[in-house]
Amino acid sequence: MGLFTYVEIAKELLPEKYWELKDWQTKGVIEPSMDLLKITPDGYLYHYWNSYTFDEDDTQEPKTESSLVTWFGKWKVIAKHADKLEFHGDLHTYSSYKREDDKTIWVDLYARFTEGKLINIQIEEKDLA
Repeated sequence: MGLFTYVEIAKELLPEKYWELKDWQTKGVIEPSMDLLKITPDGYLYHYWNSYTFDEDDTQEPKTESSLVTWFGKWKVIAKHADKLEFHGDLHTYSSYKREDDKTIWVDLYARFTEGKLINIQIEEKDLA
């Protein structure tokens, strides 16, 4: 198991049958960190991530979208970042879906980037039955 990075792909870049897939993940490009990589409609790759601070005295406040409460305190988002990546290589991301016959299909997507710009996308499906 382990950590991964979420991937969001502009639907304009995908065949229509994959438009509803939202659970793309990768363990490549950046260190797996539960952050978000986004491929924009114009073919650029962005890394979205947060900076946090830890408040040991704040264990009673309810959890919000920008915080994580632990027994010892609370992680709070102090800044949100979006970095355009000059990635050169293949981004391998994957997801899955259920067909109408209830079989699970694994989807591997390979997005090739040259000097930060998307060149092409290749998709492979595997029946997990």
